[in-house]
Amino acid sequence: MKALLSQTVSTLFGNPRDEKLRRVIELTDFEAAQKQEAMAARLCLSFGTYRRHLTAGRDRLARWLWDGLRAAPPNPSCPLRIRQIG
Repeated sequence: MKALLSQTVSTLFGNPRDEKLRRVIELTDFEAAQKQEAMAARLCLSFGTYRRHLTAGRDRLARWLWDGLRAAPPNPSCPLRIRQIG
């Protein structure tokens, strides 16, 4: 699941203007070994900006996953089917 989410984040936030969102999500959700204040400092962001980017990134990821689940045709043999990006 972690590999799928990591790949999804890389693709969903592949646009150069989304670089900060991608970095915040990857650092927080895939390498969460520090407090958020320390991660904000590591990314050279104020804590408020870090939290704003984290919320925006997680919201976009959740919306994409939810839309993919709603759009997938029902398949009893595969209860969790997410559409491909692109």
